[in-house]
Amino acid sequence: MDRLRRYDNSPSVEFAHEDHLFVLHGRIMEYFYGAAVWESRRIHVSRLAVYVEPPDRKGRTEFRFQPLDIATHGIKVKLPPEQVEPMRRFVGAMTAARDDVGAPA
Repeated sequence: MDRLRRYDNSPSVEFAHEDHLFVLHGRIMEYFYGAAVWESRRIHVSRLAVYVEPPDRKGRTEFRFQPLDIATHGIKVKLPPEQVEPMRRFVGAMTAARDDVGAPA
């Protein structure tokens, strides 16, 4: 297939915190936010950068998911210390999916 790459349908990976839900399906990250009105976004991991800020004075760590498209706003979530490691594992799975150039064609 010309330039088409098939990615195996591995189980999705999820991370939830309060009104935030991140779901990784293969190479697509879906984000759902439901504070007042449910917002959802789908972003291909190859078009996404993740920035991690050091803990603030309350010990919360900010994760910022920034689409490479300048016109699109990023996603920010501040997490308490007990949620940082699970989010790091989610980001690790996302990075592995992005960097998996050996996926079957």
